[in-house]
Amino acid sequence: MLKKITFLTNNPKKLSSMQKNIFKKFNYPLDKTAKEIDNIRKSLFKNNAFANITNLKILHIASFNESSNGSLFYSTANKFNIGFTKLGHFVHTIDDKFFLKSNIGNSINGLNEKIIKNVVNFAPDLIILGHTNKINAVTFKKIKNLLPKSIICRWYIDSISPEFFKNNSKVLLNNINYIDKIFITSSPNKTLSKFKNKFYFIPNPVDSSIENNKNFLNNNLPYDLFFSLSHGQHRGVLKSGKKDERDNFIDFLHSSLYRIKKYFISTNFNSPKWGSEFFYYLSNSRMGLNMSRGQYQNLYSSDRIASLIGNGLLTFMDQKTNYDKFFTNKEIIFYKNKNDLINKINFFKNNEHLAKKYAKNAYKKYHKHFNAKEVCSYILSKCNLIKRKKFYWTQK
Repeated sequence: MLKKITFLTNNPKKLSSMQKNIFKKFNYPLDKTAKEIDNIRKSLFKNNAFANITNLKILHIASFNESSNGSLFYSTANKFNIGFTKLGHFVHTIDDKFFLKSNIGNSINGLNEKIIKNVVNFAPDLIILGHTNKINAVTFKKIKNLLPKSIICRWYIDSISPEFFKNNSKVLLNNINYIDKIFITSSPNKTLSKFKNKFYFIPNPVDSSIENNKNFLNNNLPYDLFFSLSHGQHRGVLKSGKKDERDNFIDFLHSSLYRIKKYFISTNFNSPKWGSEFFYYLSNSRMGLNMSRGQYQNLYSSDRIASLIGNGLLTFMDQKTNYDKFFTNKEIIFYKNKNDLINKINFFKNNEHLAKKYAKNAYKKYHKHFNAKEVCSYILSKCNLIKRKKFYWTQK
């Protein structure tokens, strides 16, 4: 090698001739090479739905129940954080409710200033909002000016049935002109149809790190049927003097189900249970009743559905929810009315092997198709951050 270098150094004409020949034969321009690499990558990943995705920075503004001291660790907000993280993205959080509670004075202005500072420092690709309506229009305008390519979306898991819509819309429709997409746990109704291509249904997510019981594997559980009311959440007690139609329903079940060992959390029975205590009673029950407040909205369920099915309880639901679109009667048990429910509860009490089998069927389907990664992937797809069209609930 040294001899060749010495020779060419001492023979500049020969060196110049070789250089010219190499230049003529070099046919690897940058644009051509880059195109060839792109074609190779596409051929390798053409069937990978996530091939086009980069690691995103996500700012999640919601209540993460900081004040609850861990008693609501299974909240939907936490599951979204888990889902996005499992997909390989970085999630930065602002607990709006905790900030407002912890700061005296003009805390709403303080919250909005905090959000702007986080946006400047973090520069998120996606801003996802929970049940917050304390972000003002000026803040949204600043965000759009600072990050014109950043996407803002919202998730919302409360009922949008007529008796709740007027109050709930204060959050759901808050500053809607600045929100690119909204994801709700109901099928969008006629009231929302005027907001074209903005509202989408998502199932309540489950995650195996949270819903990790498999009750269908256990024998001799102490309770046959579990049900829990949720009014009074975060308080530790049910609201004094407050009853709704579910209390009457539960009273009727209690008086009609003579041989059923029940654990009911409602006005006339047990006080609310949260955290590990809630999971204790849940994990010791064979069957669970999934019943939400108000008129039945198409595909609506509170987030208790994920706790029940996700922990392997045989779950009963009113057929008016239309969840038979996703589950068969060998997965979820759908009932027509009170008497039909009573008959079916008694039947599965006497046929525990079927109760276990159907609970397992539902558990497997829910964890496969309605897990946090899938729901978060759907959110990213509708926000045009990944290219994926097929999800279990969109094909039904």
